[in-house]
Amino acid sequence: MGTNMNNLYLFRAMEAYPWELEKAIEALNYALSYDPENAKALCLMARVHWEQLGDYETAKSYYEKAIAANINARFIYPDYIMVLINNSDLEEAQ
Repeated sequence: MGTNMNNLYLFRAMEAYPWELEKAIEALNYALSYDPENAKALCLMARVHWEQLGDYETAKSYYEKAIAANINARFIYPDYIMVLINNSDLEEAQ
C-alpha cells in the first residue's frame, strides 16, 4: 500500500511541477512521508528548492539524502553538481 501511495504522490508532483508549485510540494511531502528514502522524490524536491526557490543549501541537503538512499542512481549527480557549483562548493563539486 505504501509504495503505491508513494508512487501516486510522486506522479502527481511530477505532473504539477513546475507549473503548480504548491501542488508539487504538497505531493512531494506526502510521497516522502510514505518513503523518506525515495531518491526520485528527494531529487524533485531538491529541484524545487534549487530552480524555483533559489535555496541551494536545502537543495544540496535533499540531494545528499538521495545519494545516501541510492548511491548508484546516476540521475542524481548532474543536478547535484550544478547545485554545488551554484552554491560555490567548488571543491565538493570536483
